[in-house]
Amino acid sequence: MTGKWKKRSIAVLIAALLWAQVGFSPVKAVEADVSPSTALYDEILEKEAAWLAGLQFESGAIPTYSAPLDNYNGKYKVIPYFTNIGLLGLLEKPEYAPVVKKYMDWYFAHLNREGNATTPAGSVYDYFIETDRWTEVSVGDFDSTDSYASTFINLLRKYVEVTGDSAYLLEHKEDIKLVASAMTATKQADGLTWAKPAYKVKFLMDNTEVYKGLKDMEWISSQVFREEDTASVYRQLKE
Repeated sequence: MTGKWKKRSIAVLIAALLWAQVGFSPVKAVEADVSPSTALYDEILEKEAAWLAGLQFESGAIPTYSAPLDNYNGKYKVIPYFTNIGLLGLLEKPEYAPVVKKYMDWYFAHLNREGNATTPAGSVYDYFIETDRWTEVSVGDFDSTDSYASTFINLLRKYVEVTGDSAYLLEHKEDIKLVASAMTATKQADGLTWAKPAYKVKFLMDNTEVYKGLKDMEWISSQVFREEDTASVYRQLKE
């Protein structure tokens, strides 16, 4: 199963598990004209947020699973794409913003700063982490380069909107621009991106994520960096 199909399967599985645990069917609710309890979802949100924040290692990394897995050779694994998306949800609870900032520190520290034919500068590999929860070993690959970068840029914008901490993005301005370059490194003449240099497939999923990444880089460039010329570049790429 490819990484892309895994993402879709996981999304369906999560929805099914929630419906099974909560005992709520959206279809039946519509048929019965009944609204679910807001308090119920608030409780679920709080529990999920606390669980997700509790996964974070001292380094700032957040693994995909809460325990080492046999198919990861008894190690933890960090897949930044999933972490980026998970933390977008965590920011719905602003009190967890420090967790997000600590992870973003980890992401910046693990940027591939020198690009090559298969690894764009500004990309980030997946990592295995030993059971000491500290020792890291790069996988030397990623599921994609366009979506990893774009979802991280989404996280940066939402972090500023939630916290008002523009100074953090200004401190990492050049790194953010490097991440944005990884997002567009596989862009083709038709404006669409390959998933990564070694996997020349244009996924609808990835390209909608890149579109949002370009939109957020336009916003960051204009509202945080105060660089209208740079914002214009991302606007044109988006269009």
